[in-house]
Amino acid sequence: MKAKRFSFVISSALLALFPQFGYGQVSTLPACSVTNAPQGCENNMWALQVTVQVPNGAYVHVPDPGCMNDASQDLEKLLQAATVAAVPKLALFSGPISKLVAQPINQHMRNQGGDLGKLFSPYAKNGALCAPVIGVVPVAADVVGFRLLAAEAGTTSFGRCSPGGECGVGWSKFQAQPVENKNASIRTYSTIFMNWSHNRARQAQMIIFYRLPNGERPLLEL
Repeated sequence: MKAKRFSFVISSALLALFPQFGYGQVSTLPACSVTNAPQGCENNMWALQVTVQVPNGAYVHVPDPGCMNDASQDLEKLLQAATVAAVPKLALFSGPISKLVAQPINQHMRNQGGDLGKLFSPYAKNGALCAPVIGVVPVAADVVGFRLLAAEAGTTSFGRCSPGGECGVGWSKFQAQPVENKNASIRTYSTIFMNWSHNRARQAQMIIFYRLPNGERPLLEL
């Protein structure tokens, strides 16, 4: 029997660890069911959808004030730890990343000077509040595209954002297109969303579209 490919996502379980973020909207769903589905979507195409609520920053006098740091170094350590820990089910796991706190992967990450919590902690500089937006797709998936969107908190009116450009909702942007980090054990996509509005929270959404071979389906439970 062939092993299924899996899609690993951030979920609402993070609320218990990081209540300052709204990681309550995370799903893996057929790509054809996404609003404005991609042209040519097929039954073997899936969408990993990660939505993060980012609180407002402080008042700023300049546009695009920048961020203090990013999560790239800790993502590298996460990938290294996944390999060193050699947890057989990790490549097949799909669920809240908070479950890794109790896994050997977290201990190996700490041994490298990493911190799982840093991947989801907001940080600020010059008033901007910046949030890593991170998802994990099956290692063998064929990633065919992505979308970056933003909306006012509490609404469903998401508008598309261009990587590096200010989002239509204003006073916010994604720093860059999603960056891939991959090894034989795990594959992540991440970007940084910035909110420099002094009085309005934002919702940031990243959607990664991918195909699985031979009609396989992502498994969402360990």
